[in-house]
Amino acid sequence: MKEIGKYAFSSYVNTNLMLNTVTFEEGSLLENIGDGAFSECDSLEIINISNGVTRIGNLAFANCNNLVSVSIPESVKVVDDCAFKGCTGLTKVVVPANVTV
Repeated sequence: MKEIGKYAFSSYVNTNLMLNTVTFEEGSLLENIGDGAFSECDSLEIINISNGVTRIGNLAFANCNNLVSVSIPESVKVVDDCAFKGCTGLTKVVVPANVTV
């Protein structure tokens, strides 16, 4: 899988399975996290993005109110507009110098 499509997990609600942590494994083929892919996932707290991802789309994680930590690897070249808009609980973001926002 090279891309997580637009709004793929947007507003994810499942009372039996909470989406607390998203980890993209090292060595995966993922390159693009699409626009709004995880927007409004209220239970999401931690995102681990693997090296190899080159783009984080517009509103990709917008309004994930419980998100507290994001690490962006050096492979990411672009973080599009409002990727983390409204993430009011975000306390830790690691962004390499080569990323364009």
